[in-house]
Amino acid sequence: MNRIPEGYADCWTPIESNPEIFTKLAQDIGLSKSLIFEDIWGLDPDSIALLSRPVLAIVLVFPTGENYERNVAARNIEERSTADDSVIWFKQTIHNACGLYGLLHAVCNGEAAKQILPGTLLSNLLSSYSVTQPAKRSNLLLSPDLKNKYLTAAQDGDSTVPENAADEVDFHYTCFVKSKGHLYELNGDLSGPVDLGQLNEDEDVLSAAALESVRRFMQDNGGASTNIGFSMLALVPKPEN
Repeated sequence: MNRIPEGYADCWTPIESNPEIFTKLAQDIGLSKSLIFEDIWGLDPDSIALLSRPVLAIVLVFPTGENYERNVAARNIEERSTADDSVIWFKQTIHNACGLYGLLHAVCNGEAAKQILPGTLLSNLLSSYSVTQPAKRSNLLLSPDLKNKYLTAAQDGDSTVPENAADEVDFHYTCFVKSKGHLYELNGDLSGPVDLGQLNEDEDVLSAAALESVRRFMQDNGGASTNIGFSMLALVPKPEN
């Protein structure tokens, strides 16, 4: 039996950063098939040109370590949660399920939230979120139905996963999303959503202004030179055939 690490309510198997897996899970829990996840192969103009636009969100997985832990501790002192419900954000209380938090932060905010189908896990989650006290909102993700959908998806892919879901995994997911005309970083390790500034109506999450914040995050977490261990998914409209 897995021993749940201190500070967490449960521990689940990590999920692979794979656009097919993320798309299937998102659609299984209620996202319209009009949106999909695509791989971001790089942040250079040629790589960005391969993506469908607009990019509604980026889900970024990266290697963690002492530098990241120091950054989190410092940011949790300096930054505070937004005072209103301008964005949907969950504090991570499920160990190793940071990929789920990244996915939910991507699809539950901004234009993507308009593509959530009624009567689904996602729509029910959002309805409950609006009437739940902020300190208790993370408990909404402990739904058995959501857990079953997630664990089924986590079995797919080629990545090696720990035999014990309580084991430490040295990677973490965060999300960058455009919502209400602003760019946000939504990271379950932090104390709340981080407003990174305004984006114009014609700017998406891979516009020049947003890319500056994404690159700064990567640089602060050891990815300035090689980007080894970094992987990115973009939430985008499904291309027309």
